[in-house]
Amino acid sequence: EGLPLAPRARPQAALHAFLAVHACVCYGAMPALVAALQLCATDDKDMNYAMCAALVARAREAGAELVCLPENFSFMGASSSASVAAAEPLDGPTMQRYCQLARSLGVWLSLGGFQEQTPAGTEAAAAAAAAAAAA
Repeated sequence: EGLPLAPRARPQAALHAFLAVHACVCYGAMPALVAALQLCATDDKDMNYAMCAALVARAREAGAELVCLPENFSFMGASSSASVAAAEPLDGPTMQRYCQLARSLGVWLSLGGFQEQTPAGTEAAAAAAAAAAAA
């Protein structure tokens, strides 16, 4: 059964978060409780983190050992250029923050997609490979 949280209003967006603790999933002989989170992320990474952290803590209190966050859990920009500007390396501050959250609560996190910054030149190499494949 889901545990709805009260919507939190902002001038540009209303947040609604939902925590669903699912039935046990078996890993070998030991069952594990899994929670799936759903929220409407915004372009405010700090506010999104606060919402995710609160939901992860509630899931852990309910006994979840694995908590799954949705795609774009940390940032949802109004445009693709905003998403590109928000991109970070995989070992950047966003991942460090969520790794620390998982360690502090003793829970595994499955993080949905986020804006990952690629190494310089990767985009050009991918575009060239796509152009070659299309030829």
